[in-house]
Amino acid sequence: MASAFLSEKTPILLAATALLSASGSALLARYGNSVGIFDVPNQRSSHAIPTPRTGGIGMFAALALAALAAWFWSGLRPPPRQEEWLCAVGAAFFLLGLCEDILQLSEKLRLIIQTLLALTAAFFGPRIASAALPGASIALAPPAAAALTAFWYVGFVNIFNFLDGLDGYAAGEALCAGVFIAALSGSARPLFISAAAAGFLIFNFKPARLFMGDGGSYFLGFLLAASCVAGSQESGVPFAAFLLVLGSFIVDSAVTLAKRIARGEPWMKAHRSHYYQRLTDLGFGHARIALMNMGLTALLGISALAYIRGGACFKWLVLIGWAAAFAGLVGLIERAFRIKAAKF
Repeated sequence: MASAFLSEKTPILLAATALLSASGSALLARYGNSVGIFDVPNQRSSHAIPTPRTGGIGMFAALALAALAAWFWSGLRPPPRQEEWLCAVGAAFFLLGLCEDILQLSEKLRLIIQTLLALTAAFFGPRIASAALPGASIALAPPAAAALTAFWYVGFVNIFNFLDGLDGYAAGEALCAGVFIAALSGSARPLFISAAAAGFLIFNFKPARLFMGDGGSYFLGFLLAASCVAGSQESGVPFAAFLLVLGSFIVDSAVTLAKRIARGEPWMKAHRSHYYQRLTDLGFGHARIALMNMGLTALLGISALAYIRGGACFKWLVLIGWAAAFAGLVGLIERAFRIKAAKF
């Protein structure tokens, strides 16, 4: 996204982005099956009928047009070089995901390409400059900073992709998280992620007529991850605050991954053991789960805004409090799942 956003133009561009995303999504929902890219239900699916998975195309087009408009309104001044690289890598992640939607690439090939793209973004773009906890910070050497940043990009792109499994769930996360990442960083750019997600969400909320596909989830996942890194670098806000905003997705994936590795299960294979999937098995509807997560992300975002204004002791209280809250939520879901399983 071009950096020279005039404040009076930002609301216009945001509205246009949401409208373009909604318009593109409407067309893709209506004609998507004719393109031949759709999601056929299987034993892991949470939907019952074949559904177009081309929603990422509409969001990508909306954000690309918004970026071009911002560039035009800036007087055609070139954006900062780091921004150019993030835009290029974001587009490459979208294309990679679209190829996966069409060709079903192997897990190994996907991971190799993701890693190369992430390393490119980390080498030429902003980086996580330090490993910091409240009251302590260790500056990272450039190679370590690039490696950590690349790991974050690959990790969160896959987290977002793995958790795009319910109607409105991942798009709702992008909508809410973008708002709070923007508030933390003091930049309007993440709001455009929210605007694109909002336009798409109209057709993705239960009952979904359109899925974002791997193209959309890779693209939004990278944009959210890159916004956190860029926002932390530009504003000086601790990176931990941005992680807090995305905490519900990170915790679900981290705990599920740890359990699968401990049991010796193939961790790169698709499965139905994420906690949002456990909630569906417990009888919660798609819309209810999506709205619950949006509310949880809003609480995480508010606590992140409080986190950056407090001292070291307050920051530790926030982190420990959320760790305890997530442990309790995981425990409740696991207990309810075991009770239900014992009945059958």
